[in-house]
This record gives sequence, C-alpha cells and structure tokens, in this order.
Amino acid sequence: MPSPGKRIRIACLAAASIGLLAATMAAIPNTAPGEAVYTAQCAGCHGATLRGAFGPPLSGAAFQRKWKFRGAQAMLATIKASMPPAKPGALDSQTYTDLANFILVRYGLPPVVRLRPRPRGDYQAVCVMAMEKRWLPTANFIRRLLSQLNLT
Repeated sequence: MPSPGKRIRIACLAAASIGLLAATMAAIPNTAPGEAVYTAQCAGCHGATLRGAFGPPLSGAAFQRKWKFRGAQAMLATIKASMPPAKPGALDSQTYTDLANFILVRYGLPPVVRLRPRPRGDYQAVCVMAMEKRWLPTANFIRRLLSQLNLT
C-alpha cells in the first residue's frame, strides 16, 4: 500500500491529467450542430457533400489553401456577412460559429476558437494543501473533483 503522501500525489496527478483531458476535449469543437445547420441552410446551394451545386464548392485543394491562409476567423466573418444569400446575418452568432467549425474541421483546418469558461476551483492549490496536511484523497473527494470538472 502506498504511503499517504504518495496517494495524495497520485490523486493530484490523476486530477491534473483529467483536467488536461477535459481542457483538450473542450478545445475540440462538436461539429454536429454545424452539420445540422449546413444540411438545413447550405446544402441546397453548396451540395450535400460540400462539393458545390449552385454555389461554389466548400471543399477541395483550392478551398483548403484559401482558408488555411486566411484563417478560421476570416471564414466566420465571410459567412456572417454573406450567408444565407437571401438574408445575410440572419442566424445567431453561435450558429455561424458551429457552421464554420463544421466546414473547417471536416477538411482538417483549425476551427474557430471559442473561449470556454475555466473550470471552477483551484485544483492545484487543493492538491498542494492536501499534500501539506497529509490528507488522504477519499472517493468522495475524487467524485467532487470530477464533478467540478464536469466529468461526471
């Protein structure tokens, strides 16, 4: 059985790893909402596979070069300013962001960066205090930590 100090260090390392995993997962956009918007609002002109129909293709090497160079924020601004053609700017900001992320991520381009709220609590301070006081991490402590990281 590991010593109490070692158990605390292991628990803190696990909590930090989980926090890092949560931050990484938060940085990966969920493209499902954008796909639904694309299907409903864009596929009629740009095609179901983004290869174009009445509107220009949103795929291919030229498309990737153009938006890799210009960047995600430029694509988002272009979409907001010009789409849908009959009523540009009609969608809410989150919908435009979801749509841009769907298109960008589908072709391996960096998504639009959205700031996410920081998880509640200062876990590093809690871990340091736990090590100083030689507290043993209990199952309840771990559950609360995971809960505050929104992983339960």
